Amino acid sequence: MSILNNRDISEIFYDYQRCWLNDQSRFKIGLWARQTGKDFCAAAEAVFDCHLNAGTTWVVLAAGERQALESIAKAKDWARALDLVIADYTENFAEPEVAATSRRRLKNKKGTMLNSAEIKFANNSRFIALHAKPETVRGYSANLILTEFAFHDDPDAIWRAIYPSISNPLRGGEKKLRIISTPNGLNNKFADLWHNAADYTKHRTDIYEAVKDGLKLDIAKLKTGLNDPDAWTQEYECKFIDTTSILLPYDLIQSCESSDASDSGDLDPVARPARTSPLFLGIDFARKNHLTVAWLIEKVGTTSTSSPIGPHFITRHVLTLRNTPTPDQIAKLRPLLKLVGRASINYTGGGIGLGDYLVQ
Repeated sequence: MSILNNRDISEIFYDYQRCWLNDQSRFKIGLWARQTGKDFCAAAEAVFDCHLNAGTTWVVLAAGERQALESIAKAKDWARALDLVIADYTENFAEPEVAATSRRRLKNKKGTMLNSAEIKFANNSRFIALHAKPETVRGYSANLILTEFAFHDDPDAIWRAIYPSISNPLRGGEKKLRIISTPNGLNNKFADLWHNAADYTKHRTDIYEAVKDGLKLDIAKLKTGLNDPDAWTQEYECKFIDTTSILLPYDLIQSCESSDASDSGDLDPVARPARTSPLFLGIDFARKNHLTVAWLIEKVGTTSTSSPIGPHFITRHVLTLRNTPTPDQIAKLRPLLKLVGRASINYTGGGIGLGDYLVQ
């Protein structure tokens, strides 16, 4: 029995989405482009199953709190569309002191961090959304959706935590597994499963296939607006980019991001209040094709500070210059050089002598 037999509901979906929904395989993996409705489809399948089979439980593991709540919102929308009665809805949050220790915490209005959100239907079925962390996913025995799995903080640890529960016949029979994501390089569990898992049915939908099936997007306008060839290749053409030759992996860079950092500030060395902490500047100079980038950081904290993280560096300003004549670039870079005690300059793109010219 399939909910897609209902013509009114079936016509909501594009062909590539119907193909996914009609596939009743136990293990499915979807390589889908951005903005093609993968979470919309995943929530639909789970709620349809809850509607048709009383006592069914689905768990969605999301890369972050925001995405977990969006999955719950989509499930609510589908429940209303099917007149499926919601008996209860709950959200569970971590204690404030626990949330504060999270490396990449996401806060609600009270400053706490979402652990889980759950819809309980009148027929005793459940839809649960979790912020994917190994410590929160253990113990669940349910049908499982891993959404944007390539972007989970520690997908290998999450996989080790959840796979035994969905494969154990002593815990309620064989559970279904749905994995959906856009690519995020080759060095992650999602890429490994996509290329090597033999017992999965695989669905690939890039932006061109989605538009061909009727998705209303202007590809040329979207590509021009994104203006990032690597991002377009991965997130819209669904091609895996090999990042093994990159000096600093993207996930390592992402772990250093902070909401306290900024990309602008008062650069007037006279008007700016005197700083006692040192500033450092890195400049990568370019004349053609690539950007010139100047990155200013400040060393804050000392070994005697009460801060638990001790001395660290915070971005204070980022200057990017594209298609700018060399004299104009130099005019913009010199004020930054006057602020710092030390600068590192890569000026191979500018030629011999540029470094001396900059610091005059």
